[in-house]
Amino acid sequence: MVSRFVARSGIAVCLVSEVIGWQPDYIYQVGVGMNPQEIDVFLDAWPEVHIDGFEAHPEIYKAIKPTYRGNLANLALGNQEGAVDLFVPPRHKDGSSVYALSQDGCKHLKVPMSTLDAQYPKGPASMHSLLWLDCEGSELAVLQGGEDFLKNIEVVNVELTMSPQSDAWCSPVDVHRFLLDHGFVLQWIHTQRISAGQNDGIYVRPYIFKPQFCSCFCAVENKTCNVKSCT
Repeated sequence: MVSRFVARSGIAVCLVSEVIGWQPDYIYQVGVGMNPQEIDVFLDAWPEVHIDGFEAHPEIYKAIKPTYRGNLANLALGNQEGAVDLFVPPRHKDGSSVYALSQDGCKHLKVPMSTLDAQYPKGPASMHSLLWLDCEGSELAVLQGGEDFLKNIEVVNVELTMSPQSDAWCSPVDVHRFLLDHGFVLQWIHTQRISAGQNDGIYVRPYIFKPQFCSCFCAVENKTCNVKSCT
């Protein structure tokens, strides 16, 4: 059975590679989770790509480290450095978040946190880099902790959750506006789980943007667009 994570990755990779006609030299994957097959999708499309991954949960890290086909760090990323609480739902370690969850029975662990700017003080290794974010509500914090790093990123694939598991989770509108303010345009939104309100947005630099393959952010919420240029 193909997992929803692999299917979702395949859609994003197809859009980036075949539709936009772009390929990365490096992928920075924040929030790997129990999805070692996801990296296979990247490498099948781009065999020469270098991948750095970050996974906050120590047990998940230990489980996937032997088969992860890239550099993998047991580290949470956000907008600050130091030890933070990681909240772990009882049945779904992949849903762990640095923000308290609404589910009953969650436990929490102390884990180290850093920022993209601290991890990469010289920025990405190549301008042709893809930042892949799936970090359970902390996507905006990761972006805020990597403002310098982002200056040399060409494509961002980010989870946009319309049904957050906590009031502390970032708003997809805030993520959208942050990326617009930092020189990206929205190329496409694709849905991974309609019932859970989970979507991924692909943001690109204007010189990569293909207007004939654009999807409107505001259409996801059935609202009239009031953000200056969804592109």
